[in-house]
Amino acid sequence: MLVYLHSFFSAPGSSRLNVRHPLLRLRDPWKTRIRKVDPSIKRGEYFVAAGSIERIKKKLPQRIAEIRGNRSQRQFARELGVFQQNVHRYESGTTPHADFLITLALRENISLDWLLLGKGKMRRTR
Repeated sequence: MLVYLHSFFSAPGSSRLNVRHPLLRLRDPWKTRIRKVDPSIKRGEYFVAAGSIERIKKKLPQRIAEIRGNRSQRQFARELGVFQQNVHRYESGTTPHADFLITLALRENISLDWLLLGKGKMRRTR
């Protein structure tokens, strides 16, 4: 089953998250119940339990650091075209922006399934 990730953030007090970003197509490894919640929602808009997102957010800093390897945060940031402070924040647990994750995956040839879910191989096959 595929999930479309729109944002890592949910509304305050909400246990559901609108996930539909077409660039971040993910497999749902936790068999999260995905359902249409309202007939007025356009086709392709789904909601997923926020607990799944928390699992993703918990492992992301470790995976970003693993991708960086032995490069300094400053060098890694330059290669990605971001500020070193952003790399530091993301490795410290601040949720990365979707555009950072997309850039990281494309420039480093990283599988988004691996980056976000830890599933499959780290490097994409062409």
